[in-house]
Amino acid sequence: MHTVTFYSFKGGVGRTLAMVNIGVELANSGKKVLMVDFDLEAPGIDTFSDLRPSSPNDGIVDYVTHYLRHGTTPDLKSFIYQADMPLRQGGTVWVMPAGRRDTTYGARLASIDWQDLYSNRDGFFLLEDLKLRWAEELNPDYVLVDSRTGHTEVGGICTRQLPDTVAVFFVPNEQNLSGLSGVVQAIRDEEKRSSGRKINLEFVASNVPNLDDEEEILHSMLRRFSRTLGYDKATTIERYDSLHLLNQSIFVTTRPKSRLSKQYRRLLQQIVEHNLEDREAALRVLSRSLNVRDSLFHRDHRSSKSRSDVSSQIQTILLNHQDDPEILWATGMLCRQQGKVSESASFLELAAKLAYQKQDPCAARYLLEAADVHVMSGDLESVAADLLKTLQSDKLGAAQVCRVISLARQADLPPWNEFSETPAVKALSLDERAEVAEAASFSRVWQNAGLEVLEKGGLREIGSEKWSESVSNQSSLLSIGAGKFEMAVEAINRNAIIPGTTNIADTFNYAMAEWGLKREPPISLMQRVVELGKSQQRKDANLEQCMALAYHLTGHSEAAAERLQTAKQLASVIPVNQFSCWSYLTRDPDQFRADLAEMEQFFAGKAILPRFMTNRVNEQ
Repeated sequence: MHTVTFYSFKGGVGRTLAMVNIGVELANSGKKVLMVDFDLEAPGIDTFSDLRPSSPNDGIVDYVTHYLRHGTTPDLKSFIYQADMPLRQGGTVWVMPAGRRDTTYGARLASIDWQDLYSNRDGFFLLEDLKLRWAEELNPDYVLVDSRTGHTEVGGICTRQLPDTVAVFFVPNEQNLSGLSGVVQAIRDEEKRSSGRKINLEFVASNVPNLDDEEEILHSMLRRFSRTLGYDKATTIERYDSLHLLNQSIFVTTRPKSRLSKQYRRLLQQIVEHNLEDREAALRVLSRSLNVRDSLFHRDHRSSKSRSDVSSQIQTILLNHQDDPEILWATGMLCRQQGKVSESASFLELAAKLAYQKQDPCAARYLLEAADVHVMSGDLESVAADLLKTLQSDKLGAAQVCRVISLARQADLPPWNEFSETPAVKALSLDERAEVAEAASFSRVWQNAGLEVLEKGGLREIGSEKWSESVSNQSSLLSIGAGKFEMAVEAINRNAIIPGTTNIADTFNYAMAEWGLKREPPISLMQRVVELGKSQQRKDANLEQCMALAYHLTGHSEAAAERLQTAKQLASVIPVNQFSCWSYLTRDPDQFRADLAEMEQFFAGKAILPRFMTNRVNEQ
């Protein structure tokens, strides 16, 4: 149960309307909400048509009056009613009104001496007991309290004793600033008096004119509020002119797309983030911490989150959601971001374990994150175990299988036996297998595993409709790299790609497969590559490397040297992994430059063959 008081020093700021809209929106999201009307002199919650009781109902004044007369607290159910209104997600709205507003209401209210109640009649414990009974008998997710304005005993109850969060509403003018300074300081002082009990503050500039501020009057006043009241950011609710306000319409229900409703929902998000018992709020706090990173830790000390504040928030989140896999995953990711590798691995492993138990489809993804952290720590045994377990899920998908391969590459792990038969790979289509095969093209052993993935997916089926350009391309690249040149020729021909095609990549690969098969450079095919290359507009290191080889084999030494030099420059300017036609492997920048250096020696007359022709099984 999270209690939020809506307070303003002066009336006329739209406080009650905001509270009602936020309460209903919470209920629309499936939450159980209790609205309590402590604005005893000017109550209003039960005047909204959707919140009106079917018959007059007792409330706060009657509850306290009964206690003063009898010395005991009455049955809570008589003082609360459930609102009969349609809600989208099956939430609940209860109302504890100010009281039964008959002809004697004013007299009953006047008979309550709040100072005497607290000084001589255990008023503090009466309200503590009321909070406890709310929790035990209703178990609401949120209690929203509409507070009396100004400096009053009731205002103190609402802003210091009852709440976990106070939403402070104000029109940005001098009168409100002067009145709020003492109230806000008293709320902050309560934390010192109450052994560290934290009352969150959320500031709301409300009923703000939506006008040009060319003289920066509003901007200047809001800056003064920020400095004086000690906050970093306030939510703004602009003045909204609509006759629907006369009907006390609940805008989030009747006009959900209106500007006012959007601003209410923005305020709702800010308020909810103070309630770390709320799962969605906890996830938002963790997500924001992940996105904002260290900027959380160097703002103004009066209002921003310090490292200890964030750490305390995380501890609270974990206490309330220790069995929630997604919460544990987000915490693990945050620990990784902070460099806490051991803690990160523990949280991620636990997240995956709980997710597997709950048959959560995210389980394998959590385990992949754990494997990534184990790579960072050098725990290769755990990396191998984590990755193999993820492959047992037939819901992993091509992108995540590719990530498994990437992590195996980082950990220098060979492919597992029967990799192509794992549930994750078997569930993939042939086109998806082509993505996996591409990811596996960084070493000979993985290249062979990638080729097997394609073959087991129906690559060799006669008349198969599964064949596509991407499958053909990956099949030919892997086959050439693996030394299976006949298979590469078949792959290219299978897709009706013949030497006369205008596709430069397929023509080049066909020529390289022929070279590997016959051990003689196919000059005519390479001449075709040279002709096709003249119309190519794009420039990348791999294309320049291929063109350099084609020019050299067709006797254009000067052009070959020039294209090789361009490949070197591009590889230096854009240092990313590149596919190399010299080795038919995906190479990191250093390896790619090493391939270019060998090509330079080949051009100079050294008696060497391209690396893919040697088919070095252990080549990385």
